[in-house]
Amino acid sequence: MSSHIWRILVHKQSLWVKWIHTYKLDGRSIWDVSNKVTDSFIWRIVLSIRPLVRSYFITKIGDGLTTNAWFDNWSCMGPLAALISRRDICRAGFSDRSLVADLVDHNTLGWPPDWLQKYPPLGDINCPVINDSHDSTVWKYNDSVFEFSVFHAWNALRPQAGVVNWCSIVWFLQSIPGHAFMLWLTIKKKLKTQDRLHEWEKQVGVQLICFFCKNCIESHDHLFFECSYTTAVWSRVSTRITFPLNTTQYLNIIDLLIPVAGRGRVDVIVAKLVLAATIYFAWQERNYRCFKGKVRSDSCLADQIMSTVRLKLLSLRFKESPRVTEMRGIWVQVFGSNKVNEFYFSMCLESLIYIAQLFANIIDVWSSILNEEDKTFDLSKPQRFYMTQKEMPEGPSEENQAKFNTTVDVEELIMEQPTIIIYETVDNKDNLLFRINPLLRFAGLCFCEVIVYSRSCKTAS
Repeated sequence: MSSHIWRILVHKQSLWVKWIHTYKLDGRSIWDVSNKVTDSFIWRIVLSIRPLVRSYFITKIGDGLTTNAWFDNWSCMGPLAALISRRDICRAGFSDRSLVADLVDHNTLGWPPDWLQKYPPLGDINCPVINDSHDSTVWKYNDSVFEFSVFHAWNALRPQAGVVNWCSIVWFLQSIPGHAFMLWLTIKKKLKTQDRLHEWEKQVGVQLICFFCKNCIESHDHLFFECSYTTAVWSRVSTRITFPLNTTQYLNIIDLLIPVAGRGRVDVIVAKLVLAATIYFAWQERNYRCFKGKVRSDSCLADQIMSTVRLKLLSLRFKESPRVTEMRGIWVQVFGSNKVNEFYFSMCLESLIYIAQLFANIIDVWSSILNEEDKTFDLSKPQRFYMTQKEMPEGPSEENQAKFNTTVDVEELIMEQPTIIIYETVDNKDNLLFRINPLLRFAGLCFCEVIVYSRSCKTAS
């Protein structure tokens, strides 16, 4: 919203700014306009943030023809409207719309004589030098002047705190955003664990028991990783980390990573990825047991963590070094089993089947729009070839019957026909598989093979 105020102050060439100056301001300063209930929501929001940004907008005087003398921040005293009353302004012959150029007379500020006695700070204001350049509005923050940008506005307006020493463990270039956010919540101990919820809902007879071990009270320290379940998970995944982390307390792990967190070493990156993924999936497993009643073993959860980290590592590029070669050998050796490969292959196959069926349904709707009524095998018209024979078109001739029972060379017919339509007849309904033009012959044949292979795999499974 501060950018909208800046556009209004500098008279940005846009239809919205011109409309605001014509119908909303009408020659007045944006700092002098009152917030009305009848105004639009966006305009009321723009006016409501004026107290936050007013001190940052500084006007540099050029010709003084676009700067309001009382409400714009052009002097060392700030807006003069906070010092001089409206009554005195009107008595001196000025108005609310007076400009800085109206105050300057022969390189001096033409204050009324009684003003200097009534408002002594006016004597400390230096007279601006009027020249031929236009007035400009800049952004001033921490005694530095910048050209306005959203970046500078955000740095000035946002609440700022000191940089924590663990920031490079959570936020780094190779991090997984969801895992990093969960690790950030864990370090700040903001997860909705039972010990924190009990402070708000103190019910008699409620047992704060961990969903994993059923022995201790659930807390951040217990979940990561004092619990026997999460300790077993961390013990499995930490064996694939070459960086020494000889502890099972997540705060101690973070303390060990802090000195090297900013380095780009592959072993440090893997350690940070594994830590964040372990916390993410451990909390996910906790929610599954709490709300869905689903239970996974520690080995299954550890495999999922390592597979996720491995997929992330596959998308990264590292400069070749002995450490990178060692790390690659560890992760490739662990996940070279057919179990993980079959899992991802089945996921890809299911997705391929779904896309093929969706594409077939779209083409089926498109074909129904065409409303083709001819079902003969006339060579001058598009043909229908049936993958299965449960119902033939009504009134087939003996010649067409013979052609139907004969094996059809699809590629040869595509070269001869302008269009080929392949159907399958299931439950007395014609389901279109694909329609193809000669220019897309190769792509159509490949898609046909994909559909047939996907359906055969799905039937076999």
